[in-house]
Amino acid sequence: MSRNSIPPPPPLTVTDTQPIEVASSFEPWSEYRLADGTTIRARLRVHSFLRWDGHYDVKGVPVYSNQTDILFDVQAPPELMQK
Repeated sequence: MSRNSIPPPPPLTVTDTQPIEVASSFEPWSEYRLADGTTIRARLRVHSFLRWDGHYDVKGVPVYSNQTDILFDVQAPPELMQK
């Protein structure tokens, strides 16, 4: 009985990437209300996407990577604020 196996992908190098421009985006805030009365909002902001040429997942979908930041907005109640 033979086993089918997927050959390992070639090693990734930065020269194998193509920058892909973002045509549109929607980056909503996630909101968290804490037990101390603080509200924290967080949002993922993507700076750029890269497609790795010749690299695919097991379903044949191209491999992408990205550069991101996480933004935070903290709204604390007055009693927690420094005087």
